Amino acid sequence: MPATQSQPEQFDVLCVGFGPAGLAIAAAMADEKVISLDTTTADESLRVRFIEKQPSFLWHGGMLLDGTKMQISFLKDLATLRDPTSNFTFLKYLHENDRLVPFVNLGTWNPYRVEFNDYLSWAAKKFEKFCDYGEQVMSVDPLIHPQDGTVSQLRVTSRTSDGARIVRDTKNIIVAIGGQPRYPDFVHRSIGSQVDQTTTPHLAHTSQYTYRVQQMLPDAEASYRLAVIGSGQSAAEVFMDLGRRYPNAEVNLIFRDSALRPSDDSPFVNEVFDPDRRDAFYAQTSEQRKSSLIRDKATNYSVVNENLINEIYGMMYMQRLPGSETRPKHALMPNHSILDMHKSSGGITLTLRDSRSDNTTGYERTFDAVFLGTGYERFAHLDVLQPVLPYLNKDQDNKIVVGRDYRVSTTNACRAGIYVQGCCEDTHGLSDTLLSVLGVRGGEVLQSIQARMNKVQILGQKQSGNMVDVKQTATPPASPVPSPTTCQRINVDRIDSGINVTGTKKESGLAPCPPKPLPGTILFSKYIPHLNETFSLRVANLQTDIPLLTKWHNNPRVSKFWNEVGDESHHTKYLSTLLADPHSIPCIGMFNDVPFAYFEIYWAAHDRLAGYYDAGTHDRGFHLLVGEEAYRGSHRVEGWLPAVVEFMFGDCSGTKRVVLEPRADNGKLIGYLCNFGFQFKGEIKLPHKTAALMVMETE
Repeated sequence: MPATQSQPEQFDVLCVGFGPAGLAIAAAMADEKVISLDTTTADESLRVRFIEKQPSFLWHGGMLLDGTKMQISFLKDLATLRDPTSNFTFLKYLHENDRLVPFVNLGTWNPYRVEFNDYLSWAAKKFEKFCDYGEQVMSVDPLIHPQDGTVSQLRVTSRTSDGARIVRDTKNIIVAIGGQPRYPDFVHRSIGSQVDQTTTPHLAHTSQYTYRVQQMLPDAEASYRLAVIGSGQSAAEVFMDLGRRYPNAEVNLIFRDSALRPSDDSPFVNEVFDPDRRDAFYAQTSEQRKSSLIRDKATNYSVVNENLINEIYGMMYMQRLPGSETRPKHALMPNHSILDMHKSSGGITLTLRDSRSDNTTGYERTFDAVFLGTGYERFAHLDVLQPVLPYLNKDQDNKIVVGRDYRVSTTNACRAGIYVQGCCEDTHGLSDTLLSVLGVRGGEVLQSIQARMNKVQILGQKQSGNMVDVKQTATPPASPVPSPTTCQRINVDRIDSGINVTGTKKESGLAPCPPKPLPGTILFSKYIPHLNETFSLRVANLQTDIPLLTKWHNNPRVSKFWNEVGDESHHTKYLSTLLADPHSIPCIGMFNDVPFAYFEIYWAAHDRLAGYYDAGTHDRGFHLLVGEEAYRGSHRVEGWLPAVVEFMFGDCSGTKRVVLEPRADNGKLIGYLCNFGFQFKGEIKLPHKTAALMVMETE
């Protein structure tokens, strides 16, 4: 990368961070052939770049301890759960490295941690032409359009290890920088925010353990007094490793709980990490999510693998056996909190308090080195995005709103795509910070980006190219809107000449519907020339859309046809039902990201309408309302109606027919439909209304 630039490089997608999250997205891009790993070709549909501050790929290098194993199945790799035929699976790695059969002979689901790091490095090496290592992103700034003040691109400034400044522009940014070591308050009070070999030679976070332990404790035979703080997996592993490295040392494991507790990885509980569990979690209210996280805490936080607990207990027991009197006594110190700490001559002094004691001031103990197994915090994405924070929507707790597709909700002035990874536990569940959903999540993010860039396809499905240009039939009414009786009735062979009024719904023999998109996903975007605006369809979101839907449905003009007057609780229940329905997609229609309409797109063969005509397996229909008065009128209909129909025909190659059933007395809508190519087939008597059956077909 040159040290100076005449013009910033232009990208469709720029990802800050190239750890497992970024790598999983890259794997999805390669599998879907939107980028090419062939160094001789530039035939790529997306211009992509990853920026990583490390000089090379390394995953949790500070905790790559000999003999430690993964806590999850090797099948939860970069790609298998998304696409088992991917070229980036753990099994593919084993095969290429001639270890597939030996690994099978191990008879385990859990590879060694050092081996999984090598697998990730193997995959990362394939993307070297897309990744710039040794760069620290300094800022992400909005590029404001001089005419309308909108932001459609972001300017990303980074600095290389030799001080060169690099500037790039991107339409979409993904922030996937992982967690940062969490330092307790007593550390900040005593030492400040900088913890490194120079400022704190006797203190380290477990994330830096293998890098610093030999510098901190150079004499393997010394009688060190050591402390490890924490009750989770990392703290327990460091406790055991110190005992092995320094046979003459005394190692103390200090934690607040009354005992080390095992992680619950039983099958039913482990389902909390299933990819599809995120849908149900995201659909919950904020309070319900908080309760769920507390309830499932024992799967991931302040818990230790049961095998390691047994190993620790065995070591402690061995210290009680005859002949061990002269050996150092390692100790567990449960029920202890740390009130304060300070540097002392050659070490660190901790002020400890035993919660079982009446002594509230505590007592002091000095250690040659202290290791903090105090976990990670995930706020660094906010620092990176600081310049664009005014463009990000916030919830009632002043947290940024993140869609189910991991896109940050932005104000109307921002059209750039902003995605975050690994910092969405509050909205997407416990699996968000773990490897469990990497593969599937990477595909979801790519799908969302493609949809935003008008490259609509469901990952894993190859479309047959039957995109219909319905704009040819989109002539706006030049005269008063026609009534149904004046519409030209074109013969359609596949539709029965008579209307079935029995209401008998057909269920047998129906083909399964394609995967349902996630709440918040942008399904479709299209520039509308005569409006000079972009129309978009976004899957409705419980977190952001309830006030809007409540306002629209309580408008008398809308309620006349929808009959859904009610408060926010009513519409929360209503939308929750539709989001859970596999055969219906509730959507928000937008012009230039401004919501103006609501659409319910459904599979007609699974709808009650199927009882009133001979529904095809992939027929689709939609209900609609225009909620914003400023977005009514034929010139607007000319923009959104053809676009919605184009999406429905293009989303599934099997869809050859789109149907609607507006109220028979809604002459304006029926007239619009006729003028845009729909045919009026007759009236049908539904339980709640007399409707006009309107049909459009493609060849």
